[in-house]
Amino acid sequence: MANAISVSQLNAYIERVLVTDPLLNNIYIKGEISGLNYHKSGHIYFSLIDANGKVSCAIWRSYVGNIKTKLKEGDEIIVSGSINVYNKGGSYSINVRTAEVMGGGDLAKAFNDLKEKLEKLGLFDLQHKKPLPEFPKRVGVLTSGTGAAVEDIKRIIKEKNNIVDILIFPTLVQGADAPKSITDNIKLANMVSETEKPIDVLIVGRGGGAKEDLDCFNDEAVAMEIFKSKIPIISAVGHERDFTIADFIADVRAETPTSAANIAVYDVEEVKDNIYVLISDMVTKLSNMEEINRERINSYYSSMILSIRNKVINQEMAIENAKIVLTENNPLNILGKGYAIITKDDDKIVKSVDDLTIDDTYNISLKDGKAKAKILSKERG
Repeated sequence: MANAISVSQLNAYIERVLVTDPLLNNIYIKGEISGLNYHKSGHIYFSLIDANGKVSCAIWRSYVGNIKTKLKEGDEIIVSGSINVYNKGGSYSINVRTAEVMGGGDLAKAFNDLKEKLEKLGLFDLQHKKPLPEFPKRVGVLTSGTGAAVEDIKRIIKEKNNIVDILIFPTLVQGADAPKSITDNIKLANMVSETEKPIDVLIVGRGGGAKEDLDCFNDEAVAMEIFKSKIPIISAVGHERDFTIADFIADVRAETPTSAANIAVYDVEEVKDNIYVLISDMVTKLSNMEEINRERINSYYSSMILSIRNKVINQEMAIENAKIVLTENNPLNILGKGYAIITKDDDKIVKSVDDLTIDDTYNISLKDGKAKAKILSKERG
């Protein structure tokens, strides 16, 4: 069409309108600081937000000296400045010349008030934290159905564990309708877990964004639904520096969605390696026990043989000693030394001269024979 203009012409026209508007050349805006960035160049970048809107701001290095107070995330401030249009990108921002801190912003105050309320109720206490299962079979993921976060979570889980099932609950995680979407899906996940296959752990979160983008996770209804969940919940909202009420009330807080995926499941290859190590240790211990038992048996056998030999030697020595005793006490051996045995006819041995009677006959046993003798006289020695 002959009247059509190019994109750059449109942006140039909008720029002329905005830049030449006297109101927009010296405008005062009130809002809450979000995404504050003290750049290494010396410039300061941030957004001003309220409950329903956001505008980008920049304080160039030449104007930083006009700011008398250190700006902080969540501060409510009034800035003065002018409109700056980025023609190529079709966007605009505020070139800030001055900034006055008014105190804590509405969003920061709401966050702190809710945090204090839930903390007083004891909902952050460790005693309420449910442990994560060591070997989950099914993981629920409650986040946006599209985008990097859900894809990263699925990729990390499957890389670590291709056995576990993943159940995605597509959820609004930004905007006015997000809190209801989150609470409804937490309820749904618990219902599915009770009526169908159990869900062992539930990841609730989203990828990074500006502070106001994460605000749906600072909602009291969302916090209470996380607390009531029978499924252990990992909160994975934004980046490491981001903290939400959901992080405090969940059973486990992960720094990012990918960290949550790592926390949620076990590493199959690591478990296999551990099993192989355990089997190897067990085989080694059994081999060592077999060797130890073999050595014990050999030791017992050697001890038994030695004991038997000692007993045989002791018995042989006892027999020899008995032989010696018998030999020494053998009457015949005594007779060989010149002694004799005197008995009466009744074979009663005469042991004393008092047993002898004059004129009686006695038997005399000698080494090589016997004789009879008559007692002619006797005399006590």
